[in-house]
Amino acid sequence: MLTSQNTKKQIDMFLTNPANALVIESPMREAGLEITYQLIRNLLGLKPDYILENSQYFYKIERDKSTVSIDSIRELIKKLKLKSLATKSINRVGLITDAELMSEVSQNAILKLLEEPPRDTVIILLTKSFGSLKPTIRSRTALIKITKPSYLEFVDHYSSNKLTSDLKNKYDLADGNSDYYNKYINEDIDLSSSEDIILIKKFLSASKSDRLLMINDFCNNKLVFETLLFSLKSIIKIGLENSIKNENNQTKMWISYLKAIENTETGFNSSVNRKLLFTNLCLNM
Repeated sequence: MLTSQNTKKQIDMFLTNPANALVIESPMREAGLEITYQLIRNLLGLKPDYILENSQYFYKIERDKSTVSIDSIRELIKKLKLKSLATKSINRVGLITDAELMSEVSQNAILKLLEEPPRDTVIILLTKSFGSLKPTIRSRTALIKITKPSYLEFVDHYSSNKLTSDLKNKYDLADGNSDYYNKYINEDIDLSSSEDIILIKKFLSASKSDRLLMINDFCNNKLVFETLLFSLKSIIKIGLENSIKNENNQTKMWISYLKAIENTETGFNSSVNRKLLFTNLCLNM
């Protein structure tokens, strides 16, 4: 996976002298999770393609719907307080994803562990926003800020036969994520309008209700609507693939999103009213 030089430097510094508590801030969830997994493999001395969930020394908790529950935090603390049989300086890693969704009670609970972490353990909080965590947590943790690759880094990463005239727009739409870009470059789709890219990115970051307000922006232009469907399907497939690979609890959600996209595509190709299709899509995602 393409990683920015800035991010690589931060990771290398941490691996040289790892702290027992680390916050990884990444606005890009899937990219952040993949980079975090690779860092954990390095900490545990595992091969780059090793499936972390198979390791008895890796513990992960995720959000349950809209929050990271206090029960899952307590279960993690209970496991990490047990002594491990391994003899390396770093034997175990505990990972909390979507840490910005921890309640104050959950943050207070994990804070107690961060104050006296097990010596052979690294506790990682992966979050979209470092500032969403309590100041007392921030003061007790190292920080890695994942930044997206620059456009020049993106260009350098790909061979010349993959470079296209609309490369910059594809880079902008992928938001620097090489997984998404790999999908885009293999499809014959026109991304020549930067205004369209801005509109699609706005849709991706909007709430369900705000998306409904954008109905005319998409439905009055068949090409823009088609590009939106392609972009959403690419992102959903990546999310589904990662969910299955990591065996997390979001697989059903990604499958339902994919079904919504495929139903919309079927209607789109059958000349069903685009406003009706767009409304149904927004309500089902």
